[in-house]
Amino acid sequence: HACSTTSVPVHRQKALLSESEKFRTAVSGAIILNTILVATEASLIQHTEYKGTFRVLDMIFTLFYSMELFFRIRDHGLRYFFLQHEDKHWNAFDAVITMACVADTFVSSFCPECRSSGTALSTARVLR
Repeated sequence: HACSTTSVPVHRQKALLSESEKFRTAVSGAIILNTILVATEASLIQHTEYKGTFRVLDMIFTLFYSMELFFRIRDHGLRYFFLQHEDKHWNAFDAVITMACVADTFVSSFCPECRSSGTALSTARVLR
């Protein structure tokens, strides 16, 4: 998400949390860790004793990505983020994947047997 503050409308050119180096580093680190988690989960899929641990870690990543999306939308404004931003298509893809993960987490909290395998959503999240 390489967006400089020069592409942000003048009225929004303030210290944007989502554009800070620390924020970007944290997001990059989370993506790398999530990639490792997905690969580890795939290699240990037959070990049911780890399912609970992977589920909790997946919930943590879902929360993190939801917060990241919230801060990016808050910093840029809803209309600009989805309609005018140079990465508007990428932003929409990111939002759909994040919301699908939130929905999957929410549904599986009430209906554990309804939980998706998570593989497709996790893989899509890694592609971001």
